[in-house]
Amino acid sequence: MPLVEAPLRLPRGRGWIIRRIPESGPSAGALHDLLQQPHTREFVQAAPHAARLLRPLCHALGVDQPAWLQRPPRQKPIRKPRPNRPRRPSLNDPDLRFRPWERPAIRGFHKKYGRD
Repeated sequence: MPLVEAPLRLPRGRGWIIRRIPESGPSAGALHDLLQQPHTREFVQAAPHAARLLRPLCHALGVDQPAWLQRPPRQKPIRKPRPNRPRRPSLNDPDLRFRPWERPAIRGFHKKYGRD
C-alpha cells in the first residue's frame, strides 16, 4: 500500500524566510529600500495588484509595511433589521385553556414531529 504524503505547507510566521535562510537578509534590506522610494508608492497606487504581491513578501521577509501599502480596514456589512413577526403563544398561556394533561401531549408531539 503506497504512503500518501501530506501536502507541503510553508510556515506562516512573520519573517520566516529570514529565520530559515539567513542569506536572504540582503533581499529584505533591498525590499525595505524599494518601499522607501516615492516612485514605488506611485506605482502601487496606479497598479493596486502590485500591493497584493508586495504585502505577503513583506510579511515573509519581516519588513515593516509602510502605511500606504497596508490594507484598508474592512467595513462590516450592514445588517438588515429583522421583520417583526408575532410570537407563537406559549403552551403555558392561560388564554389557550389547555387541560393539564394536554400540555405534555402537545410537547411530545412537537418533539417528535416538529412545530409546523
